[in-house]
Formats: sequence, C-alpha cells, structure tokens
Amino acid sequence: MVIATCRTEIDWPMLSAGSRHTLSESWLSVADGRLPESVGIALVDDGTQVAMMGRVVPTATDNQFLDPYLPAAQQLGNPERIFPAMAFMYPNYDAYPIGPGSAAPRRLAEFVFGVERLATERGMRSVVFQYLGPESDLLVDALTNAKFQVYTVAQRAELSIEFAGIGDYLSGFPKRRRDKIKHEIRVMSEAGVAFSVRHLQEDEKPLIDLRCALVEKYRGKSDSERERGWFDKVQRSFPGEDIFVVTAEADGHTLGFTLFVRTADRLTALLTGTDYHHPRADYVYFGTSFYAAIPLAVEVGTRVIEYGMGSEQAKQSRGCLLSPLRWAVRDLSGEVPAAVRRV
Repeated sequence: MVIATCRTEIDWPMLSAGSRHTLSESWLSVADGRLPESVGIALVDDGTQVAMMGRVVPTATDNQFLDPYLPAAQQLGNPERIFPAMAFMYPNYDAYPIGPGSAAPRRLAEFVFGVERLATERGMRSVVFQYLGPESDLLVDALTNAKFQVYTVAQRAELSIEFAGIGDYLSGFPKRRRDKIKHEIRVMSEAGVAFSVRHLQEDEKPLIDLRCALVEKYRGKSDSERERGWFDKVQRSFPGEDIFVVTAEADGHTLGFTLFVRTADRLTALLTGTDYHHPRADYVYFGTSFYAAIPLAVEVGTRVIEYGMGSEQAKQSRGCLLSPLRWAVRDLSGEVPAAVRRV
C-alpha cells in the first residue's frame, strides 16, 4: 500500500545509495527551505519498496521552477483543472524513485497506482511528477502506462571528463567551434584576465556582489542578505575541501566566479556571478565555468561536471551532453488535454 510519512521517517541516504547525489544529507541541507512542505510518499510491502518526496500545491504560484502548471500552461489549459495538485520533486530540481523496488516495473506500477488513489482520496485534481531525468526512465514507462502525459520542460547539461587537460578538450571539437573557443580564451588573456582556484572563505562580499549582479540581470532586483545566505548554507553543508571557487580577476578586481561542489567523482556548478558592466568581463562566465574548471576537474579526479538547467545551447556548444528533464501530469478527472506533447 502507499502511505504518507514525514521526511525524517524515511532513511533517504540509505534508500538512495547508488543513485544521484542530490538526496544526500549535504545536498538536502543546502536546499533546505525550498520545499518545506514535502513529505515522503512510500510503497510499503515488507519494508519500504519505493519512495519519493511529494507535496500538495493548493493553487497556482508565480514560481516558474516549482509551480506544477507554469511551464506547460499552454498545453494544460485552465489552471483550475490542475489545482490542488499532488506534486513530486526533490529540493534540487529533480525527481526519481528510490528503494529496492525502484528498478522493478511491477513495484513502480503499484507505486503509481497507490499515488493516484491517495491523491483522489485527498481531493486532488491532478498528480504531477517534476524534473524526471534519465534515472527515472522506468518510472516514466510506468507513468505513461498509467495514462500520464509526459513532456520535456528543460535539459540537464553534463560534461564528461574524458580528456587529460584543456588541450585534449579543445581537440575534440570541429575546427570552427575550436577556433571560437580559442578566440574567447585569447580575448580574456589579452584583457589581462587571470583565473585562480581556491576554497570558499568566510567573508566573500565580492562574490555576493557578483551574485546580486546576476540576479538583477535576470530577475530585476536582488537581496544581498539572501545571496549571503546561500554561501553560508554551502559552507555548513559541505566539507571545505570539497568546495572550489574558480575566479576571474583583472587589476585586483574580481570579474566573475563559479562555485563547484565535489561529490564523489562529480563536480556540480552550484553558484555563479559576473560583473556585467566591467569592460574586461567578456566571456568570463565561460572561463570560470568551463575553461578554468576543466583543469580543476582533471586534477581532482572527477568524472563529470554537472551544469544543471538553463543556457542549454551555450553549454552544448562547449561539449556538454543534454538529458531531458520531463514532467508527467495525470488529470484525475480523466480529461487529459490531447495537445500535451508526448516525449
């Protein structure tokens, strides 16, 4: 049967062992507060077989990343058909089943059936699974069989570290793309931009200012204390030796940075910022996120750099592979719009 339980009553690290890093205590800690209303929804049969984090979303919101309606508003029609919704995702913008039954199609089918029943009993109008990556392929099969509508909302970008250094990295591109990257590196070098790698420090006001500049560019306003809070969370959540800050500097001024966190053999780009008004800041985002980060990844022995969502074309043109992040929606009234595109 399916039961709802508190997040703390499910041993997430144990059940998610061998899956993605985003359910580790460190990664849940750094995203703490993003989905405070989440609880564990589990298929229990002689122990927990399948578990995921779910939450009730009573009405539409203005959060384009968390709202289970906004990214597909055109396909889904009137939001009144969606809310209240039972939505499944983890605080770090992904969703995948964990537990010994997560690789068993029969168990996943039972889990999906139980979730639909639970949602109906609680008066939900829909069930939505958000940000289903490749690790959720078997769940997507079960959801499709259960008449969920599945569609892509974003792409996750990852760069495989299969080279010995920046030279090998460049050699893997066609000549035109290789020349473009070399041009960007040359422009930064001629502007006197120097890159360095260090661990995160206590007082990072220049980085906070750069974060604010990024937020202002894309959202119109920023909050320095909120941005400071992200750096504090990172320091509390991860060992200092696993946090790397790649900076771009010129004449003693920090032009940009990207902060990476190491988890086993993976580097994850977590925070970034750029001084968009500085005349020497051209291409420094790519410098800190790619060209200076690749030697770092090689040096610390990581296998993959994960860049997450957004700017997919720019990331793909610098060697990243893209994996679809899918949403699955089930209209519990049975009136599923035919216009929703299957993947």
